[in-house]
Amino acid sequence: MSTPTISQSTWTIPISNFDTNSKRKKIDTSSNKILMQNNEGNINIEENFIIDTEFQLASGWALKANQKFGKRGGVKMSKKIITLLQGFFHAGNANKSDRYTAHDMLSELNDMAIEGELDPEIIPKVETIENWIGRYSAACKREMAAIVLERQEKNK
Repeated sequence: MSTPTISQSTWTIPISNFDTNSKRKKIDTSSNKILMQNNEGNINIEENFIIDTEFQLASGWALKANQKFGKRGGVKMSKKIITLLQGFFHAGNANKSDRYTAHDMLSELNDMAIEGELDPEIIPKVETIENWIGRYSAACKREMAAIVLERQEKNK
């Protein structure tokens, strides 16, 4: 068991001159002045309107629902849309003449929405489909490479 050390010098801790009551009084008096000006009609409403209309950020910019974390954000694609996109993608792999571009996939999804098979609100944008194609084709290539390596290991 160790023994505690005793300080050889005295500790001096400065006491703050900060008075919280004086700060509160300043806030109270400034808010009272604003209320009095408003009651007297001295506040220029047109000036406040200009500030509101010139505000650069869209309404709701700070809502938690609008936050994006990391590189990605927003709404996820539904499983039904992903399944349909996978079908379009693999149809192009099976037959090169049936290859779908992102625009072709989007037009097919829009046709399905017109026929009532899909909800038009869940159809993603072209950019989203293009990004999905890039990610999915990379995943398919990795999967195929793993299968080829596995077959080579079995043949040895």
